[in-house]
Amino acid sequence: MVTRYVFHSDGEPIQISYSREPLAVTGGTSVEWPEDGPAPDEVRDLRLPPRSPMMFVIARTYYADGVAVETADIVVPSDRYELVYRTPVR
Repeated sequence: MVTRYVFHSDGEPIQISYSREPLAVTGGTSVEWPEDGPAPDEVRDLRLPPRSPMMFVIARTYYADGVAVETADIVVPSDRYELVYRTPVR
């Protein structure tokens, strides 16, 4: 099952997360249908102008006993964050 969440800070949308969970794990629980109806698209949810660039900055998977129980792609608008990498120089 795929669920889409929009996160807010100070009343403004700041990121979107797509979560994937196997129904073999979540089926028949309250996790199975956390939202009603289809989810709107990122541009509308994050209140961005059309054709705004997006960044998928986090792709994460949670495991329990070696079984993937949730995978999420988290979308944040590139005009609101700065992505910084620190790599040691040898």
